[in-house]
Amino acid sequence: MNNSFADTIAAVATPPGSGGVAIVRLSGPDSLRTAEEVVRKSPGWIPRRMYFCKISDGEDNVIDEALTVYMPAPHSYTGEDVVEIHCHGGLAVPNIIVDLCVAAGARLAHPGEFTYRAFMSGKMDLAEVEAVLALIQARSKDGAALAAACLGGSLSAHIKSVKDKILDVAARYEAEIDYGDEFVSSDMSVMRDNCEAVLEEVEGIISMASRGRTLTEGIETVLIGPPNAGKSTLWNLLIGEDRALVTPYPGTTRDMLAEYVNLDGLCLHVTDTAGLRDTDDFVESLGIAKTKGSLDRAELIIIVIDGSCDIPEDFLTVLDSVVKMPDKRLLLLLNKQDCGLTADEEMLRRRFSLDAICRCSLKLGQGTAEIKQKIRDICLKDNVNTKPLNVNQRQRQIIVKLRDNLTSLLRDLDSGVTCDCLLYYLHDCIRWIDELTGENVSDDILDRVFSKFCLGK
Repeated sequence: MNNSFADTIAAVATPPGSGGVAIVRLSGPDSLRTAEEVVRKSPGWIPRRMYFCKISDGEDNVIDEALTVYMPAPHSYTGEDVVEIHCHGGLAVPNIIVDLCVAAGARLAHPGEFTYRAFMSGKMDLAEVEAVLALIQARSKDGAALAAACLGGSLSAHIKSVKDKILDVAARYEAEIDYGDEFVSSDMSVMRDNCEAVLEEVEGIISMASRGRTLTEGIETVLIGPPNAGKSTLWNLLIGEDRALVTPYPGTTRDMLAEYVNLDGLCLHVTDTAGLRDTDDFVESLGIAKTKGSLDRAELIIIVIDGSCDIPEDFLTVLDSVVKMPDKRLLLLLNKQDCGLTADEEMLRRRFSLDAICRCSLKLGQGTAEIKQKIRDICLKDNVNTKPLNVNQRQRQIIVKLRDNLTSLLRDLDSGVTCDCLLYYLHDCIRWIDELTGENVSDDILDRVFSKFCLGK
């Protein structure tokens, strides 16, 4: 990011559009002087006190009335002098105020530049920077709480603990190289135990990250079943809107519909699909092909069956292949119980290995609460006792590298590889940790991280 810290920058810090309040933010050495040319206020500023001011265009024309606050360095978001002007929302007024700030000597901020300055001034590390973005993009209460915890340093604390332990092990290996004659076998045994302890801690972070991903990114959920079984009705119930077309005629759904669903804090990305059957209809067959492709990406598969009639044999064949797919969570719904259930539930239990079976009438809303609870139970059962941690894809890849590197170190240690070779593993781990926290990171990675931020953040 091309950034001169001698500049004072300005931008609207709130989303564009109609709203009661917008915030124009200034950061840099001339923030206060710039603000004083824009707002009408008597001399004197008490830090962090809100002042009621009128906004003037410099020609005695009042643009707006606003609250203005001055936060001197280093006690501000960016670590620099910051002024915020809390004006009325909308498109025109906030942008007029930014133009006035630019005319007074500020320049327009780049996307993410306020947070970039906070990072460069040491107000937050790179993991905390990415938590800002996660907090903005959170889709659920749990997701927001995890992002806020990460912004408060939860991930950084875990990673710092790992780094400290790796540095300690590295120091022992370096001592063994320098003073090998003084080392005994018990010393090397202790070093191996320490490496195993670090690996166990890293694996714990991966487990917490997996739990956090379940709560924040959304579990890929696919609804499948024969035509006219009730998949679209279920999709509408889960998203809380009548968006999918529901008719008594089979083959109505021909393309996939997807939406995020917040299920009591659990985020799902739910896809409604075309009914699976043999068909000569070209368009419907394309939809069925998409359905089969979506199963590879699914983490949770909800199978909806019309329980009031015999299950089509061609769908049972499809189900045979679905239950054999690895790492899938399965929930079977026997729908239309209001019409009388005749499907052989015991046969289904014997033939297929399913996580759960629910009886319901989706049309009448019967069994909806049980279905939602079953979904939560299935999705959370493997890590219900694991504390969640907010970890994004970049961070997750680095943590997996740490695990694989430590695993290789222990393997080579058991094979009798010398300490100077083992040190390479540890130095790589330290380098990756510094990349995660931003202590030693390339400009390309910084540009990639901050390119995701909006203007004004």
